[in-house]
Amino acid sequence: MNTREKISIILISCGLILALLPLTGNRSFTVNPKKLISEAFDEKSYFTVDQVARFIATEDSSVQFIDLRSPEEFSKLNIPGSVNIPYESFKI
Repeated sequence: MNTREKISIILISCGLILALLPLTGNRSFTVNPKKLISEAFDEKSYFTVDQVARFIATEDSSVQFIDLRSPEEFSKLNIPGSVNIPYESFKI
């Protein structure tokens, strides 16, 4: 067996292991809508303008900005690293 075949077998094996890895364990990502809304409007989930400016200036990776504007508005001007999820896409 040549080196190319050995590397291919190793890569395919690693790919299969990584593909089957999420199947192990019991991970549930369902969210109770009432709990999510109550947590979103909790007093401790708000940031001041100064705190948000500091997050942007330091490029803090622990904070994810979600832009609720339309894709057209988002493409014109946005905060680097922010994610666009248009408000209209939420179904309540």
